[in-house]
Amino acid sequence: MLECGTPGIANILYVVKHIIEGYLIHRRLEEIREHNAPKGDKLVYYCPIPLCIHTNHTNFHIINKITYYQAFCRNHHSACDVAKFITTLKVHPASEAANATSWLELYILFRLLGYGKPIPDRPSQARARATVFSQLNEFKCTLRGVVNKICHSNNHSLIAPAKILTHKLGGLGIQGKYQAPSLTAIVSEQLHNEIQDQLIMLGHKISGKKLRDVKSHSLQLKLTNLELRGRAGWDSKLCNSNTNTTPICDIMPLNTDADTQPTINYPACFTSPCCSTWELSTNGGFQLVDLDRRIVCKNCKKTSRARDWNCRCGLLWHLCDRHIKWANPEYSTPRTVPKPKAAESCKGTKRINQWAKACSKPNQGKMLETATQRFPPLQNYSNAVAQCSAIEAGDL
Repeated sequence: MLECGTPGIANILYVVKHIIEGYLIHRRLEEIREHNAPKGDKLVYYCPIPLCIHTNHTNFHIINKITYYQAFCRNHHSACDVAKFITTLKVHPASEAANATSWLELYILFRLLGYGKPIPDRPSQARARATVFSQLNEFKCTLRGVVNKICHSNNHSLIAPAKILTHKLGGLGIQGKYQAPSLTAIVSEQLHNEIQDQLIMLGHKISGKKLRDVKSHSLQLKLTNLELRGRAGWDSKLCNSNTNTTPICDIMPLNTDADTQPTINYPACFTSPCCSTWELSTNGGFQLVDLDRRIVCKNCKKTSRARDWNCRCGLLWHLCDRHIKWANPEYSTPRTVPKPKAAESCKGTKRINQWAKACSKPNQGKMLETATQRFPPLQNYSNAVAQCSAIEAGDL
């Protein structure tokens, strides 16, 4: 057996060292070549998204009216449509993030059911329309706000963001991970297929004939990223003409049965969510026009929304069948009365009054009268200052 110190072993180690170095250099050069080589388009065959079928699906638990939030409805024009959409939507909590319905799929479902754009088109045809990116963001913001305002707190976890780890839309020729809430929308097979068709047409500008060829596997799709900052034309053609596009409602009257309610001659007491201090229902903030209005607690001086105050039944006062009758007809707050503007002939008297106040009281009325008589309508500020200085010095 050869020893390590012999010339034969030293030569073998020297050769092995150079072989390993040569392999590492070759591997590095191959990586550089592959990185710099022109990359061809990756083509994939159509692979539909599996249809989720759950027998124990549920609906959003609606406990309030969106018409009690008029300021929110004014800022988000599709709030009433979204409220009706989630009322009829069947959902199931997503057991896995891979089964979660993305926001883009929810938006396409919302539009296919006949609802209008979250950001309406401008009346002028020459004005630019909102992009898909803007429409999708407005839809997400509106849906989250509606769920937080009119749904039970147990449903708030359904709109929490899900952790997406897979490329769910890869079978449709769309690569990337897209945001999704923690729910799975239960839809019919027809709607499921229409949503997939719209996703393919959004990611690839293809005609209906090519779409049929793609679904029959006679044509492949190029794997691309979605470009949402555009495609306003695709969004305009998204609405299904077979469905009813009549809007759900406007800002409806709040209490249709107000005439049948008994007249209440005494106030109720509501509890602050900040420090449990009582407040009389005569406070103008307790109304059903906009429950997002803030009320100042007289004890801790903190502000809280009107919808967060409780009644003596231990419920939110606007959800209590008994204490909702104490709601004020409208919100009234004391406003500062604006000071009337000075007349045109008295323009510039503010500086005269400031100068007169600095003078002694016995001479104040006389000096003010003298200055007013000698001043023309003050149109030039510099002349007014010069005349005030001359009067004070006694030159005039």
